[in-house]
This record gives sequence, structure tokens and C-alpha cells, in this order.
Amino acid sequence: MTNTPSISVVIPAYNAAATVGDAIRSVLDQSLQPNEIIVIDDGSSDDTARQVQAFSTMVRLVHQPNAGPAAARNRGIAEANSDWVAFLDADDCWYPEKLARQAMLILRSPDVDIVFCDWYEKDRCGTVTDRGSTSPASRMNPKDCRPVEIGEGGSVLTGDVFSALLSTYFLHTNTLLIRSSLLQQNGFDTAFRWGEDWLLALDLAYHGATFGYVDEVLTEYRNRENSICTNANFRTVADRYASSTAPLMRYGPLTLKQRIRLYPRIRMAGRNLGIRFHDEKRDSASARSIWRETAMWQPIVPHLPTLVQSILPPGTLDVARSTKAFLIRTFFDNKVTTTKSFELQSKLK
Repeated sequence: MTNTPSISVVIPAYNAAATVGDAIRSVLDQSLQPNEIIVIDDGSSDDTARQVQAFSTMVRLVHQPNAGPAAARNRGIAEANSDWVAFLDADDCWYPEKLARQAMLILRSPDVDIVFCDWYEKDRCGTVTDRGSTSPASRMNPKDCRPVEIGEGGSVLTGDVFSALLSTYFLHTNTLLIRSSLLQQNGFDTAFRWGEDWLLALDLAYHGATFGYVDEVLTEYRNRENSICTNANFRTVADRYASSTAPLMRYGPLTLKQRIRLYPRIRMAGRNLGIRFHDEKRDSASARSIWRETAMWQPIVPHLPTLVQSILPPGTLDVARSTKAFLIRTFFDNKVTTTKSFELQSKLK
């Protein structure tokens, strides 16, 4: 491929001795080889460093005290020497054509600043459970950003990408290939250990970056027992709420349309944080405070069910939650599970 863009691959790794080797091999197996692979050992206490060192000069290992994935990726950005940076978590992998297909899109559309692609999500048994940005839960909103095809499965998003991202995070960090110059100005926000990738995408879209999309599954996200998303501790749940509300203060006054798109994310995060306060911390006062705040974030009028939940006495709240859980298990679980299974199988055919 002529005029191939220079690419640095950044792999943040924390206690990833069991998986980091597979991640690195998936990069080394790329049909288009990157210029460098940088692994940031984020204060691991296991055998991560030795696993990385087994790849000798093919991989550069950088150590730092544990500071979280955002800080580890930022360190990788600072260490990178290429025009483009791609990210891969240490427990996930790429398929062999990932970089080649993205580089082809860059050559066809030189104004693109960020390139992403589809991905498979797999459970702990290796079964595919979802397909990335084309799944109903994370599909791009055509009213906000319309993909304009530029050939061979590649397209460039037009329109209001920022508002679309407020509705749903239709990207995945492991799919991203971003200009280094943009990342030097807009890194990952180290205030968060969850949602920092979504906020980075919002920052870039807000400042006018151009997004390119390869309509092909080129990466694999693996749900594991010790991953942040699978095993969310209290801080992670608190970060989800904090990052969900951050756009309200981060970008100046949002339009009514944008706040309406953002609110479902805030409501879900606030609901879960309140439950953690109530169930895990046994702090019903803080739970009610979070739910009250969450209800008031809804544009135009407060969200009534959440507001009611915030004023119920603890005993009444427990009864209401138990009743709701029983009704869901009794009348809806089988139907929802069957429907999701049918939709997934149809989608993956």
C-alpha cells in the first residue's frame, strides 16, 4: 500500500499476564504492520511485564504506577512517534485486516481524523453476544449523522456527530485509529476510570473532527471476570454517573434536543448509583439524593418515577423493588430472552 500512514499501537495493561500475549500477537499478525507497539504496564502486580518482554524488540514496554486506563493511554500517546495512534486493551484482540482496512479509508479520504469499525462482543465462553455499532443498542442515529460511502465498505459520517454520540456511544476504543495531533490536544480524561473513551469521542466531535467508518467486524471485545465493565466496583458505578452528567457542564449550554438525547444515559447511571448506595453502602439518604438529582436533570419536567423513588421510605422502596423484580421474572424474562436470541442470530447470519 503506497503512502501508508505511520501507526503506533498503544496497549494499556494492568494485571493482564493471562491475556496480553494474545493481544500483542493479534497486532503482530496484522497484514499491515504498525510502526511500533507500545505496552503501558499500569502498575501490574502479576507477570504482565515478563509476558511482554518475551516479544523482545518487537514491543516497547513502559512502566508506570497504577493510574487507570485513561492515564495509561495518555502515557502511550506521549510515547508514540507516529502520525496515527490505535488503541487495544490487553484482554481483547484485532482481526488481521484491521489496520489495513482503516489505512485504506484514510488514503481515500485524507481529511478524516478518526476511523472506527465494527466489532464482535464475546462472553466468557467465546460466544458472540453482539455486533458493535450496527446493533440496535448502539446504532448511529441517521437523523444526526449520515454515513457517506467512499468505496469498499468505507464511509465518512456527516451531520451532527456530537448529538449522535450524546444518544449512544457507537464506537469502541479498540476500534479507534486517531490522528496523533488531535490526541496531543485532547487526551483521555484521567478524572474518570469509566466513560473516559466516550468523553474523548465527544470532545473530538465537539471540536469538529471528521469520523470515518469501516463497515466490517475487525476487532473483538471479550467480557472477562476481572474486566472493569464486567466487574464494576462502587467507584466505577460512581464514575458512570459522573461521566454521564459531565457533558452538561463540559460543553456549555446544550440544546434541548441534545439534553433530551443525553438524559436516558444519565437516568440509567443515576439509578444504578442510587441502588449501590442503598444496597451496598446501606446509605438510603445518599441514594435518595442521587435519585432526586437524577430526576431533576430531565429536560422540561422532572422524571416522575425517579422522583417518586427518591421520596419513598426505605422499607416501601424495598417492597416496590422486590415486586417489580418478581413481575419482570414472571412475565417478561422468557419473552425478552427469546426475542433477543432471535434478533442476535438473525443479525449474525
